[in-house]
Amino acid sequence: MASRRPSPPPGPPAPQPVDLDVPVDLPPIEAGQIEPGELVEDVELSAGDSDVVDLSGCRILSARLRLTGAEEAVLRAARLSEVDIAAPDVPVLRAPYGQWRDVVVTGGRLGTAEAFDSEWTRVVFRGVRLRYLNLRSARVSDLVLEDCVIDELDLGGAELTRVALPGTRVGRLEADGVRLEAVDLRGARLETVVGARSLAGAVVGTAQLMELAPVLAAALGLTVLD
Repeated sequence: MASRRPSPPPGPPAPQPVDLDVPVDLPPIEAGQIEPGELVEDVELSAGDSDVVDLSGCRILSARLRLTGAEEAVLRAARLSEVDIAAPDVPVLRAPYGQWRDVVVTGGRLGTAEAFDSEWTRVVFRGVRLRYLNLRSARVSDLVLEDCVIDELDLGGAELTRVALPGTRVGRLEADGVRLEAVDLRGARLETVVGARSLAGAVVGTAQLMELAPVLAAALGLTVLD
């Protein structure tokens, strides 16, 4: 009697979907009309003529942000909930210490995106080009980075729960001290990994494992000889 092959273990649970309820027609407002720390709700906010968009400490609800034309966008300690960031084009985004919940970023490009020590819940980046994304010491759950190109992704010391990177290319991944739970790296291309030991527990595909073999061998101190 032939023995049954054991079933493969189930994959990690997928991130919870983001369900935005942002109206299509929102009254427009320019960033220059907003004071730091103000409540911003049910509007479509644009940079206008401002070189620096400063939304520090703002509470932004059910809004659409069009961050194009500015040299810098500052969302330091801002709290975003049900926010659509459509096709951003900003060289510098400063968003440390913030709380993002149910946020979708679609298309466009960001240069340096600083979000260290932040808290992200149900956040999606889709088709975004980023030069540097800094999530050091952040607490992240239900994050999807889909079809993105990220030159450098810094996750040092971050706590990640239910994270997926389908179709995303990462030039350099900093993973020292990252803590993972239900992180799915299948479908991602990781060109360089620093701190590969910290990725223990993540799920990868067979082809990825072959690509990562040199990185993993170096992390384990293995000498490979033919």
